[in-house]
Amino acid sequence: MKEYKQYYAGSLTKVEQSDREKFLQDANKKMQSEGLEKIHVSIEPRKVTRELLKLLKQYNVITVELEIKIANNFILKKYKANYNMEDIKKASKLIKRSRLKLGYQLMVGFPDSTRIDEQESAKYLIKFRPSLVRIYPVLVIEGTELAESYKNNEYEPLLLTQAIERCKELIYMFNKKSIKAITVGILDEERLKDDEKKKIKIIAGPIHKDFPQLVEDSIWYDSIVGKIKKYNNKVKEVKVEVNPKNVDNVIGYENENITKFKDLYLVEMQVIPNEKIKPGRSEMKILTIYED
Repeated sequence: MKEYKQYYAGSLTKVEQSDREKFLQDANKKMQSEGLEKIHVSIEPRKVTRELLKLLKQYNVITVELEIKIANNFILKKYKANYNMEDIKKASKLIKRSRLKLGYQLMVGFPDSTRIDEQESAKYLIKFRPSLVRIYPVLVIEGTELAESYKNNEYEPLLLTQAIERCKELIYMFNKKSIKAITVGILDEERLKDDEKKKIKIIAGPIHKDFPQLVEDSIWYDSIVGKIKKYNNKVKEVKVEVNPKNVDNVIGYENENITKFKDLYLVEMQVIPNEKIKPGRSEMKILTIYED
């Protein structure tokens, strides 16, 4: 399927059926004003019908992202979700049969969810061959039931390092199957209206304004560590060349990767931008090794 520049129009979950056409008309005007070509919407699984998908296609929608938290019937039922795994399956198949791009939202750190639960959820979603998965760390927002559970010591949010590792594990799983997976930070700014942003007060959780970068930096760190470990000799200094777009990721947030290489592996690392290297790729050269 051809790649298009997409405009995220928002969630259709709470849009009444009678208002959907107006919603899509407004989305098309916004899309055109921003010089984009197609529209991306999100919605809960049970709201997906053949009639809705037919309407979406008439209004230039190309991607439908299912708003799910986790693919685990026990947890979904316990927290009174409006859908179950069978609903996810039905909605996914309808979207694929309509020749629209399928996307998912998936959370790490949801109450009662473990790493294994999240990995099993990923395995379940992989079966439907989505085009995109957005992975969110669960944050505790004031005024929600989760906030009350947190205040009553009934819910313990993930630490920042835990959230990074769990997001990264899922990204590896999806990428291994050639499925694009990305993390989303504290607030997915594109998806919230100004009045919604003002109402949100985060009181706990893996909070960091550059959370997606931290995950990407960690993935780059793993990649370079893997290359270094392939050498039989004790590496002392390396030169890593990457596309300019990836330099900050290799260096790490506030030079964190550079520091970790030095502290944990006693490796000095030079990071060199090279426009000839494709984004996401790297070339590494060993400059010096430790002599026995």
